[in-house]
Order: sequence, then C-alpha cells, then structure tokens
Amino acid sequence: NDALARATGAAPRPEVRPNALLDELAALSGRDLVKRLAEEEKAAASLLAGLEVQAAKVATREPHWQQLNALLGHMHDLPESSAIAIERDAIRDGRLLLDDPDKVEPLVHRAADALRAAVNKAYGAYRSEYDLCTKELNAAPEWAKLAADERATILREVLLLAPESAPTLGTLTELIESLAICTPQRWSEKHDALRGQLTRALNLASKKLEPSVQPVTPPRRLLRTEADLDKWVADVRKAVMEKLGDGPVQI
Repeated sequence: NDALARATGAAPRPEVRPNALLDELAALSGRDLVKRLAEEEKAAASLLAGLEVQAAKVATREPHWQQLNALLGHMHDLPESSAIAIERDAIRDGRLLLDDPDKVEPLVHRAADALRAAVNKAYGAYRSEYDLCTKELNAAPEWAKLAADERATILREVLLLAPESAPTLGTLTELIESLAICTPQRWSEKHDALRGQLTRALNLASKKLEPSVQPVTPPRRLLRTEADLDKWVADVRKAVMEKLGDGPVQI
C-alpha cells in the first residue's frame, strides 16, 4: 500500500489501476496474507518492484511539476504564459507526469527563461530610472545647499539612499526565491514610484532651506486715541523689522 500511494495519486500522477492481486492481498491479514504472499511470491515481488520504480520516478519528477506551477504563478502578464499554461493543463488532465520523454521539465525551462528575461528587463528599467532621478536630484540647486547628513536623512526617508540590488537569477532555485521577493510586475511598480520619491526629496530639501519662523509678540497696551494706535503699530513694526531680516516672522 505504501508503494502504491507513492506511485499513484492525484493528477498529474498516474491513477490507481485495478489489480486483482492487490485487491485480494489488501483484503487479507495475518496467516491468510502470509500464505497468499507465499503462493504469489513472484507475482507480488514483480508488482512491488514495478511500483517502486514508478514511485521513484514520481519522486524525481514531481518537484519539477511544483516548480512549473510556482513559475506560472508569476507569469500573469507575460505573453508566454498562456501557451505554457495550456500545456501544463494537458499534462495534469492526462496524468502525464511520468510520460517519456519528460513533458514537464522543458516547460519549466521555458517558463524560467521567460521570467529571467522579464525580471532583467524590469530591473534594468528600474535601475536606469533610479540613476536618472539621482542625477536630477544632485543637479537641483536646493539639494546642493544641504549638508551631507541632511541629504542622507532625506534619502533614507524617501527610500532613495541606494538602489535595490539586482536579483540573483542564475539557478532555478535562485530564480524562484527572487520572484518570491520581487516579481517583474513589482519591479515595474518600483520604477513608476521613483518620480514621486524624487519629488518628495526635493520638497523636503526646500523645507529644510526655509528659515525658521520667528515669533513676535505684539505689546499689550490700552489704546484710547488714534495716536495711541499709531504708536502701537509703530512699535510692532519696529519689533518685526528687527527680526525680518533673519527670516519669516509670526505675530
């Protein structure tokens, strides 16, 4: 039963085929089972050996099937996705996991190649846009007026301190791990967000350069005549003018 469970099962594995000897043995136990096994020793051994061979093949190919499904899950917008999915479905529906030649592994390679190309293209676009945004930021007059530590603080806040590292796509395992972190679609989203991050960095730089607002408290006094009012206005004006040269004043 263990060999049968490992050799057959849910699609795309082969389904369990009727076998009179297996059905008979499954219904027996104890001495009856031992006796029947002795009588059908060669047939039972041959059947078990065949199941073990099939189970070993399942163990070899099923990881490829899982990889194919994982890769297809990241191929939503890629032109190759539809054709590969159709072939994948045909393997599943026909329970063709163990067919020779192997039908699954070539699909894995096709899906992996398409995704590597898509990730490389999307990351390349992201990196080019990052470099362009950085160049524009460094050329901005307000940016040049900031101290190095102030620039670093802003870059950290807007997530532009450094570009994201290029994904590692060499092996199939590395590709799947990189896709779990960032898909081609996600790299495109990161690319599209860079302009907004640049604008925010420039806005923060401008705010840093604005002088601090200086408070001025108008003098409190009782005003009885127009002359009192003129004197009060003159005193307020004098207090404001004394500080206005150093930046904006708030009354």
